[in-house]
Amino acid sequence: MIIFDLDDTLVDTSKIKQFRRVNWKKCCELIPTETKLNINLEVIKKLKSKYSIAIVTNSPQFYAEMVLQNHGLDVDVLISYRDTVKHKPHPEPMLLAAKKMNAVPDKCIAIGDNVNDIISSNKAGMKSVAVTWGEHNQNDFKAVDYYALYSEKKLLEDYLLSLV
Repeated sequence: MIIFDLDDTLVDTSKIKQFRRVNWKKCCELIPTETKLNINLEVIKKLKSKYSIAIVTNSPQFYAEMVLQNHGLDVDVLISYRDTVKHKPHPEPMLLAAKKMNAVPDKCIAIGDNVNDIISSNKAGMKSVAVTWGEHNQNDFKAVDYYALYSEKKLLEDYLLSLV
């Protein structure tokens, strides 16, 4: 199974970030015009032919569903803020995603742009992949262990396609 963080990992939501804590209505109105996929949709579709795909996000479900629908992303599991008591960096949301897909955590690859994403997947026993085009940069990730770190989206896509 492959687990993606949503905001700024799979989808560039940086232009609406300022509204995510103060005005969800405005935030959702801007999804169609101010967000874009960071990973090519065709890459995701190829991954889905072989793997279950999950999203684990600290964002609310209604918002995550709108982002996914807007970008034509069909995922097998969505774990959002209210699905667990504890949130990233705790492993609970990652472990719930694995459980819902009947996956063994050490067979899961988890991809995130925030140090908390990597801490969460590490604590869950997953293979952690860090990306630097979101919230944290390469220097930030020096504080955590990861399987791989990608600073270019194309290189992550190439890695993901090599799994298919």
